Amino acid sequence: MKPLPAPDFRAKRLMLEDSDFAVVSGKYQGPTNLIQEDTWNSIVSLPDDVSIRTSDQFGSQVEQMWEYWGMWGRVVGGVQALSSDPTESPTAIAACDASDEFQAATYCALVGYYRVAFSCLRNVLEQITIAAQLTISNDAQSFTDWRNGEDRIRFGWALQTCFQRTLT
Repeated sequence: MKPLPAPDFRAKRLMLEDSDFAVVSGKYQGPTNLIQEDTWNSIVSLPDDVSIRTSDQFGSQVEQMWEYWGMWGRVVGGVQALSSDPTESPTAIAACDASDEFQAATYCALVGYYRVAFSCLRNVLEQITIAAQLTISNDAQSFTDWRNGEDRIRFGWALQTCFQRTLT
């Protein structure tokens, strides 16, 4: 392995300051249980290499994915604005959760975890479809059970139910 040239901005790692966070409980005191260097290198070497190679060749595509993630916040705000109570709206909750999935998908694709990236996108599709079905059916109990992890609503059933409702 070789380090990147110093002028390459990707050669440096950065750490957020306490002031960068909206809420901080106590001041960061530095490492208290530092990982061994060889373990650290073993974990991050391949993803670091892949992220550099990916951003070398597909930088504009990664930037576009990141831009789409940034725009998703406006979608979430719009969906929440259409709901009388966003904390009880299946679509508002699913849209908010999708934001994390889009962010994670972009990062996973950048560092070479493509299967995980696709899984994140599948989660978005499933969650939004299930949320749409629950919204259309106005089934508060199923929504509560789904949200609490007490009921596993299947994507195929939700999709089929949504299509049946729109076709009739």
